[in-house]
Order: sequence, then C-alpha cells, then structure tokens
Amino acid sequence: MKDNKKAISFWNFLTENTIEIPIIQRDYAQGRLGKENLRKNFLSDLKKALYSNSDKPMVLDFVYGSTENGNLNPLDGQQRLTTLWLLHWYIALRAGELNEENCKIFRNFTYETRISSREFCQNLCTHEYFKNFDDKNIVDFITKQTWFYSAWKQDPTIQAMLRMLGGTRITDEDGLEKLFSNTGKEEYCKYWENLISEKAPIVFYHLPLKDFGLSDDLYIKMNARGKQLTSFENFKADLIGYITNKTENAKDENERESWKKLLDPTDGIPIKLDTDWTDIFWKNRSKGINDKDGKISKSNQIDELYFAFLNRLFWNELFIAEDSDNKYILDIGKGDESSTQENNNASYYYLNNSAHNDDNTIAYEGLDVYKYYNGKIPLEFFQKLKRVLDNYSTYLQGKDLPECSWDTSFKFIPEYAEKNDNNIEITNKANDKILRVSTLNQVQRIVFFAVCKYFDHDDKFSDDRVSLQQWMRVIWNLVSGEDQNGRPEIRSSSALRAAIKFIDSLESHKVYESLRDYDVNTLGDSSFDERCKEEIAKAQQILNENNANNESLDLRKYNGSCKKEDETDYQTWEEIIIAAENYAFFKGTIRFLYIADDGYVQWSCFDEKWKNIKALIPSDD
Repeated sequence: MKDNKKAISFWNFLTENTIEIPIIQRDYAQGRLGKENLRKNFLSDLKKALYSNSDKPMVLDFVYGSTENGNLNPLDGQQRLTTLWLLHWYIALRAGELNEENCKIFRNFTYETRISSREFCQNLCTHEYFKNFDDKNIVDFITKQTWFYSAWKQDPTIQAMLRMLGGTRITDEDGLEKLFSNTGKEEYCKYWENLISEKAPIVFYHLPLKDFGLSDDLYIKMNARGKQLTSFENFKADLIGYITNKTENAKDENERESWKKLLDPTDGIPIKLDTDWTDIFWKNRSKGINDKDGKISKSNQIDELYFAFLNRLFWNELFIAEDSDNKYILDIGKGDESSTQENNNASYYYLNNSAHNDDNTIAYEGLDVYKYYNGKIPLEFFQKLKRVLDNYSTYLQGKDLPECSWDTSFKFIPEYAEKNDNNIEITNKANDKILRVSTLNQVQRIVFFAVCKYFDHDDKFSDDRVSLQQWMRVIWNLVSGEDQNGRPEIRSSSALRAAIKFIDSLESHKVYESLRDYDVNTLGDSSFDERCKEEIAKAQQILNENNANNESLDLRKYNGSCKKEDETDYQTWEEIIIAAENYAFFKGTIRFLYIADDGYVQWSCFDEKWKNIKALIPSDD
C-alpha cells in the first residue's frame, strides 16, 4: 500500500487494494434523482482536471478506511470512490481498454450493500459483455443485455450508477455520457493514459484508521447515520474540496501554509470532522422511528445535527459580514435585491428565507450559497470553525454548557425532535426524508453567536466553568427583554445586529472586567441599551466587592445594606444578584432593585426592596 501521506491516483490505489463498500454503508447517492446539480458540478470538475495541462492534479481530499480480511472498507469517501470507478470504467470502455487485464483490476471494487449491486459491478467488469457496444446510449445497452435482470432496476445503487453513466433529461452534463458527448476515441485514449499514469490528473489521500489510533467503533458511528441522508456528506466533501483548492491556488506562501494547516492529516478539518467533532454530535444521536411492526429505523443518525450546526455558523457569519465600505452584505427583510454583493445574490435570499427561519429543512444544493464574502468563503471562517469546535470538544470532557433557568429550550448543539419517544420524520426542501431537529429563534441565534465567541480563541485562554457561567449569565440577561405584550424585544435585524455588536465588543473570558471598563456614555436609550447599562452596573458592584480590601466575603453592609451579615443566605453580591435575576418572571432584569427614585444607582436600598419583592411574590408561581 502507498504511503498514506502522499496523494495517490484511483487506478494505482485500485491496483494494490480491494475496495469493498460494506453492507452498513448507504447506497450510492451521487447518482440519485434530485442531485443533478451536484452531479453536474462534480463531473465538470473531473472533466476540467482531465483537460488541464497543469502539473498540479485535482485533489479529492482524504479517504478514511478500515481494513478487514485484506479489504478496505471506506469510512468516508464511498461516494467519490464510486464516481471515480465509474469514470475510469467508462473511459476505458470508450478507449477500447476494457480488456481482461484491466477488468481484473476493476473487479477490486465492489458493493456489499446488496447482492444485486455486487453482481452488477462484477458484470460491468466482464469485458466480453461489452465487445459489441456501439458507442451509443450506454444505459440502453446495459439494460438490454441478457445478464441484466429487470429486478435490478429497483436497486437504488444500480439506479444511481446508471444515472451517473447516462445522466438525466433534467440538466446537461449530469452523466458521463453527456459530459463526454463530443469526445472522440483518440481523446478517450489520451484520458485513459493520463488516468493510469504516475502523474494522474486526479488524486486523493488514503488515511487508514489504525495510523491515527482510531478504533473501528468510529466506523460504526460514521456509517450509522442513515442511508438516505446525503446533504451533510455532499456539503462536507465540497467544503473540504474548497479548502484543498484554495491551498493549491494560494497567491503566496504564507496564505498557502495557512490553508494547508487546515488540511493537516492528524489535526486538520477533514480528520476532525470524522473524529473529535463527530463525538460532539454523537451524544445527541437519533433514537429512531418505531413503526407499527415494532421495527426501528433511522437510529444512531447525526447528519442533520451536524449540517444544521454548520449551517447556523455560516448564517451568523453572513449576517454580520461587511463589505469594504463597512456596509452589511445581507439586508434581512428586504430580499436579495438589497445585498451589496455583486454576485451570488441568490445565496443570500436562500439563507434569509431558509436558514433564518427553519434551518432543519435545508437541503444542500451546492457550496455557492455559502460563499458569503465577494463570492468566497474567507480563510478566517474555517479557522474560526476549527477553533470553536476544537475548544468546545475539549471543554465537554466532563462538563456541560450552563443553562438559562428561563429558557431551557436553547441547544447549542442541535437535538432531534421527539414525539411519543420517537424521532419525527419530515421532508426537506429537496423532498428527502430526514429527521426534524431543534430550531433557534432570533434571540437564541444571538446566544449561539455568544457561545461561539467564547470558544473562538487560541491558546492564550483556557475555558473554565466559572468564566463560562458568568459569560452566559450576562448574555441571557442582555437578550431576554420583552415588550408589554410579552414578545421578545429583539425581533428586527437591526436589533439583532445591535445585540451582536455589543456582545462582540466584550471579552468573553473576563466579562465583568470588560463591562466595568465599558464607556456607558456610548449607549443610547433603547431597551437593549438599558439592559447593557444594567449589566455594567452589576459588574461594577460585583468587582467592587471582590476588589475591596476587607476579609469579609459579604461587603454589602459597607454599602448601606439594610440587613446584618448573619441574616442573609448570600455571601457575595454576585450570589444575591443571580438569585434575584432568576426569581419569578424577572428574567435577568432587576434594576428596579438598585435604582433610586431619582434614577441614580443606589445599592444601599437593594436589600429592603429584595425583601419586599419576596413578600409580594412569595413563589415562582
């Protein structure tokens, strides 16, 4: 086997290995109906690589695998490997190279998902069956052969393979035959020679699990995600392909090294997506759907959770992104016409009308909709993604994210919705059957942003329970305002951005100090600004107590407290402030307890007011 740190061509890899798509894997999805655009885009990229005279090959990222009995079982890469196999097979056929020797190598690839799929692949590798091929309509030729059983038309993998070979009527070049419709035999021969050469135009990296100390249970995790779910798989493959392309085409060495670091075989995004980050979502995996016969389907899935999370992170970055004139790229509420972006306007309309309102029905239709800055995805986004998930993964070892007492529905990591102890099956925007996940309202999107901000840091910070609790307490206090009708005060895009802008200005790991030093004179009179002022006043009071030169932990008596120290259950101002914030329906807003009649801060009256409030409202009911 080749060195896994070097790129290898599909033909060289197949010559030395047997690739067996195991039963637990999903069917071949790139050839499925509804995936025409994905198929067209991928095949077009493969064709460009074949046509290119560049010394740089097209790199299809990493293929992870587990080896058993001499067979490679792909953990990740099944879709790409199958498409490459069909590409090589079709070009060999048209170049007159589908001889017995080459067919022997082609037989090193097989599907174990169904007997019919396996036999179909074997028959494609029988050169006698294609001696009379007339170079016209490959699908018709195959399906009219005596060895092709009519029942095979019901096999999803065989259907998808035929569609990849012949395409559909829906769009041009979404099949190999349509892609190479104007290609002569001489060109096919040239392509074939290139594909089997040592300088093949299309390559990938193979990473055996054992080389990274990964056990085969990871393989079970990654392939128990549900055979009908492909949005995340395609999204992930394109995302990594984008990083690879940027690495190869970087303008200078520093930029190249920055992109290349994201592809590190042991610590880069590709391996993280399938290992450490998978563990984050695996905790919330689906229970499945119990049908009338007691059979459980779609259990142990995480695709929708993973995709929803990444989609939300993209949407937040798009929402706050500004152009060179410091204008927001996306103007929520006015459609795509108001975007300052010169191209890809449809992407902003897509995200506005889908991800913002109900991102659990999103269906992946291509990476273009995520290129939110001048038609690109900035390097900084991928760096932020890696920092956030790496640090969050580390923090999760034995800890949970602090919850808000008045909004326990917020989930930083999406969860599957349930009804009667069953997951809920819905249809996404591509008419695929998926499982419903928890959603975020506008206020919770701000909280999502704040959690990401906390974990978005390098090694100069360490994440701990205390600083995260303080940060999340302040965030929930800031965003939980309601109007007279009980509706959230933060409902408009301008209010959403104002909240995010203020939060982004704070230091997440030292939030009290950051609030204390904030220039309150820069704040206005809006409801949100008043909540900001309140958090500033609380932080100042808490820090004044902590910084006082006195041995007593409870210094409220030195601020005119109405109680003696031995009559209170609270030892610090932080404790009593938190207790008041969580009391009754206050939801973090307690400035009436320390604001005097003249409108100035007067903490000396806090205890008496707090005592009277508890007498007036004796319980949370």
